[in-house]
Amino acid sequence: MNEAYRPYTLVAELTYRCPLRCVYCSNPLDYGRHDRELDTATWQRVFR
Repeated sequence: MNEAYRPYTLVAELTYRCPLRCVYCSNPLDYGRHDRELDTATWQRVFR
């Protein structure tokens, strides 16, 4: 197999600013406690 492996799907949560109040939400409530996020330039490098 010479081809590079490529993931079928990717889930990326770009921010912790979500209020986490949707009835179908499965994110832990402690996500709201984070204050450091990746900046736009860093996310752009991730997706290249």
